Amino acid sequence: MSSLAASSFVEITHWHELDDAIPKMRAALDRHPVHIETMRNAEHMIIERGLVFVHAGLRPEVSLAPQSLDDLMTIRH
Repeated sequence: MSSLAASSFVEITHWHELDDAIPKMRAALDRHPVHIETMRNAEHMIIERGLVFVHAGLRPEVSLAPQSLDDLMTIRH
C-alpha cells in the first residue's frame, strides 16, 4: 500500500485497485490540507551523517548537486 493511501485512510491491497482509489485519496487530502502543504514544503534531498535520503532514487553516475528533481521523485531502479 502506498504511503499516500495510508495517510489518506484509503486501503489498497493490489495495484489494480489504484484507479478506483485515486479519487478517494484526493478527497481525503482535500479534507486534510496540511498534508498537501507538508508535501509541497518537504525537502527533496536530505543528507545526514553521510547518508542521502530521497523519495525515489539517484543516478549513480551523477554527483549529488546536479541530480534532477524528476529522478529524485520518480526513479525506481
